[in-house]
Amino acid sequence: MDANTQLARDVHFLTAPLRFILRSILWFIFLFFAPAILLVVPLLVVHFFPGDDAIGLLKVLLGVLGPFACAFWLVIASAYPAARQAVREGRRYRAGLRGHPKAIAFMVIGFFISAAAMLWVATSSQHDSDMVWFVKAYVAVFSPMIILAGWRVLVNSFRKRGGV
Repeated sequence: MDANTQLARDVHFLTAPLRFILRSILWFIFLFFAPAILLVVPLLVVHFFPGDDAIGLLKVLLGVLGPFACAFWLVIASAYPAARQAVREGRRYRAGLRGHPKAIAFMVIGFFISAAAMLWVATSSQHDSDMVWFVKAYVAVFSPMIILAGWRVLVNSFRKRGGV
């Protein structure tokens, strides 16, 4: 093995953690903005470039990456009420033994519900226009978030009226 090959391997090994950190940051940014990206980009492509080959690619990307984005946002949504309550009370939020399993359960269940709903839309909506298909797919992918938001609105309205 010559010196150049050895040097290239050493540099590759030393920069691996930096590449990992950079890719993790890029995935975080994508997942954070995924609800907007997965709604706006396909609808703009369908509107301005009807019949384009990119529409099929966008359908696949929504079906594959959508459940991951939903799972990411469900983790955030599961911890948000407790963190907000802690800030209101002036203490530091700590998830502890109760918060982490709850977040993992939200993530896993949300991922599977989202993937199943997306699979149902993909198989049942073959004769819809592309615009209708993307709206149905978006609602299906983020249906766990929509259900969670609806549930929290109902519970909060019930509490304000003097319920539990």
